[in-house]
This record gives sequence, structure tokens and C-alpha cells, in this order.
Amino acid sequence: MTKKMTSRQLKALETKKAIFESALKLFKEKGYDNVLIEDITSGAGTSKGSFYTYFKSKDEVFIEYYKNIDDLYEKFYLEIKDKLPPQEKLIYVLTEGIKHLEKLGSEVLTIVLLNQLSQKDTAPFVVNEDRTINRIVKEIIEEGQEVNIFSSDMTSNELTFLVLQYYKGIFLDWCLLKGEFNFLSVGENGLRCLINGMKVF
Repeated sequence: MTKKMTSRQLKALETKKAIFESALKLFKEKGYDNVLIEDITSGAGTSKGSFYTYFKSKDEVFIEYYKNIDDLYEKFYLEIKDKLPPQEKLIYVLTEGIKHLEKLGSEVLTIVLLNQLSQKDTAPFVVNEDRTINRIVKEIIEEGQEVNIFSSDMTSNELTFLVLQYYKGIFLDWCLLKGEFNFLSVGENGLRCLINGMKVF
């Protein structure tokens, strides 16, 4: 049985959430480089010390952002895990991710991607192979191969890489073109073409 959180733990979660939301809002309004830690904490109604309780730097706000997205992918997947055939599971999980990121807007997503591209010491979190989205896509593909829906001419790792390569590419295109196309429609149509090409005929 899940242990009930204390009022102090709940307050800590609220503070972290307020800092996170304040940071994203300011990054969108002023640009990442123009936002100070003090701006973020002022917007969150907390102290500068509180920021460093939850984040080591502004960069870590983006890591938190991607972790939150991965939690959503897990939620989307569990909703339909036993309800749809493999190809439709892939479409559902990935298009729900597009819907979520579309709400964020191309401006903020551009800032997030630029931040990840500027990482020098470590590989960007967005391409980390241990991310939840990678595991989910691979699991669905392996299920499809087991029931002979997806071709086994390529390994599950190769197909996972292919699907995610397209998926990340459509986000990059949306940012480069300043959100000037129907993100969901183009993304879903492209995914369907790609996934149909993986099927056994």
C-alpha cells in the first residue's frame, strides 16, 4: 500500500513544481540566457536557496522537463497496453506525446532542444537510450515481431532507433519552421507511413 505523504513532503513537491513552471514560463518570455535564478524564484514565490534544493542549475530544469514527459509516455502506454494491436499502440503513445509538446509551443521546445544541443560534458538526456520512451517503443516493436505483425528483417533495436529517429526529427522540423505546420497531423501521418513499412505483408 502506498505510504501517505506528509504535509512537509507535499509542500516540497508544490515548491519544486512552482519553480519548474516559473522557469519554463520565463524561458519562453525572456529567453534562457536572459533569465536569472532570482527571476525564477521570484516568479515561484520562494527563495534562491529553495531553487538549489531541487535543481543544481537552470539546465537541470530541462532534465526535469524530460523526466516529466517520460512519466506521461508511461501513462499513455499503460492506458492502452492491453487494448490495441502493436501498430496502434505505437501511434497512440507517440501522437499523445506530440499533443503534449504542441501545447508547450515551438518557442519553448526550441529552447529546450538548444539547451540539450549545447551540452558539452555529457550526452544530452533527450538521446539517452535508457529513457522510458525508448523502452516503451522497443517493447511494442518486440510484441509486434512476436505476433508476426512487424518484420523481423531488422532487430528490435534497429527498428526502435528508426522510429525514434523520425520522431525526434519531426520535433526538430517543427521548431526550425517556427511551428508553421500542423504538428499533430504531419507527425501522425509520417508515423503511420513509417510503421506501415515495418509490417509483414
